[in-house]
Amino acid sequence: VEVFSDLMWGGLVSYRVLARKLYFFFCLIIFILGHGLDMNYSELTDMERVFIFVCRSFNYLGGMLQLLIRFVLLCVADIRGGQIVRTCRVPLPRFICSMKEICFLFLAVFLICMCSLE
Repeated sequence: VEVFSDLMWGGLVSYRVLARKLYFFFCLIIFILGHGLDMNYSELTDMERVFIFVCRSFNYLGGMLQLLIRFVLLCVADIRGGQIVRTCRVPLPRFICSMKEICFLFLAVFLICMCSLE
């Protein structure tokens, strides 16, 4: 078992974990840069406004679309697999019962709200 786990972490698994962490860190840096200049819009130059627009667009497209695609794929997989749970007589995919997935769903809804307010 130890040899197998060493092989896994030495190859594919460590690459995926590292890639996800680097993507998260990159998105965090873009978020900080895009919201760090948010002082007074009347005092910003055109170049600073374009920079803020590009950073915020990346955040919304990179974060929101990733969450929505994840949500749709999990929904389709549960519906095809027949994994439906009834909550208050409402049929829901089984993955909705996970607190982690509920948090991801709320995050996607909040990102959609923030995007519509921009």
